[in-house]
Amino acid sequence: MAHDVNGLGDAKGKLRSPLKKSGTYTYTFTEPGTYDYTCTPHPEMRGTVVVQAP
Repeated sequence: MAHDVNGLGDAKGKLRSPLKKSGTYTYTFTEPGTYDYTCTPHPEMRGTVVVQAP
């Protein structure tokens, strides 16, 4: 089954990967904040990335 990364809230439009059955997705955050994301085919699969200032 394929998965993707789809940003929610402040991450919407920033975090967006293609659907993939394998492999990785990387994104470089440039601003501190809390970024939520989900998997489009599996909306119950959610995660959060917390970016802190150096």
